[in-house]
Amino acid sequence: LLRGGLSLRLFGMDIRDRRGARASRLRCAGRALILGSPLVAFVLALAVLPTSSGGVLAPLALALMAVFGLGLVWSVWSPTRGPHDLIAGTRLVPR
Repeated sequence: LLRGGLSLRLFGMDIRDRRGARASRLRCAGRALILGSPLVAFVLALAVLPTSSGGVLAPLALALMAVFGLGLVWSVWSPTRGPHDLIAGTRLVPR
């Protein structure tokens, strides 16, 4: 509803699209979905898999840690735009 959430408003940030116009609510929702999808996939896998299948959970946890590790490397390599911003076609700008 707030196009980026309350935290961006508190920090004086706004989300813009490729042309510099305010990003639509749909584009902001897509950006949030891309950002949270690895964690949501992991939680859904935990909900679906039986608790006795520890042999499957370890690779899932390792894959999730790898995704977050790649995100950390990306943030050091390219601190201005995250992969979710590139995919969604958005950019964070000061208000």
